[in-house]
Amino acid sequence: MGRTLLPSVILLCAGLALAAGAAQPDRADTQEPWSRPLWVVHRGGEVGVPENTMAAIRHSVEQGARYLEVDLQTTTDGKIVLLHDETLDRTTTGEGELIEHTWAQIRDLDAGSWKDAAFADARIPLLSEVLGYCKANGVRLLLDIKSAGAAGASLYELLNQFDMLDDCRVYMRAGAAQPEVKAALDPRLVPFPGSLVQPWGKETPREKMQKALDNEKAVGGLVSSYQWVLDFEGEGG
Repeated sequence: MGRTLLPSVILLCAGLALAAGAAQPDRADTQEPWSRPLWVVHRGGEVGVPENTMAAIRHSVEQGARYLEVDLQTTTDGKIVLLHDETLDRTTTGEGELIEHTWAQIRDLDAGSWKDAAFADARIPLLSEVLGYCKANGVRLLLDIKSAGAAGASLYELLNQFDMLDDCRVYMRAGAAQPEVKAALDPRLVPFPGSLVQPWGKETPREKMQKALDNEKAVGGLVSSYQWVLDFEGEGG
């Protein structure tokens, strides 16, 4: 992993550029990369960009994010892709359950227009595409595994292929599929070492981020947009 921002990012990044285009501070990484505090960008970015797409990921990284959370599912032919829901309906022009489709059937679906017409060319990305981009740009990933098919040896092999084993952690939030995912999890995969404060609720972004900092049991917090971090740090947070 190359240079990162400190104290870490989706979860926390202190010491980042406080304005767009500003030079980032020159520093060496002195912390264990998955220790407190972290700011992790939820679903690769979801404010103003279509979640779990390369458009969202590039936008977050261009802003300065170095930790991203993404959701993993599998197609019926075993391709690991980024998608939050079990079905295609909410975030793509497709219909039905992802697991009932092959990669060839979904690869050209519009995965961005639901957010804004400007993202009509966004597609559901393969995890391999995301890993290649993140490796090249010094970005770490928190992998929220949504289906058992995305939890096994094929995931480990992909991370190993892209030399991302040290730069990825797996994460499973409570849900109907969690027992099946845990049972299928390849033991060589490393779980995320702690808990995150979620970005839900009526608080402002600043209040949510401060809650993450104040929670002694949390490693950090998920942020819906890296702009939250820039604004927080810019205001002296």
